[in-house]
Amino acid sequence: QVQNYSDSLSSSTTYAQGQINNLSIELQEAQNNLTGYQTDLDGISGNLTTAEIKLKFSSDYISFLSLNPQMCYYKCIGPAPTTPARKSHRVV
Repeated sequence: QVQNYSDSLSSSTTYAQGQINNLSIELQEAQNNLTGYQTDLDGISGNLTTAEIKLKFSSDYISFLSLNPQMCYYKCIGPAPTTPARKSHRVV
């Protein structure tokens, strides 16, 4: 009977060790996936930061142009003139 108990204990221990090894492999795979996801998130964050900088630059540039109506690009973003253009007085 002692031999049967010893064999049963050995079998249970071997099975438990196998289960622990399987869990260890699954945990390692989960860790690898999480690392990959974190890398992807870091890339997305970098892309968002770049997009934010580009949008801010565009907004700041438009604001800058609106401060100086004499610039040739202002007419693209500013209101239409309310007075007609003056005729040129060329001397021929």
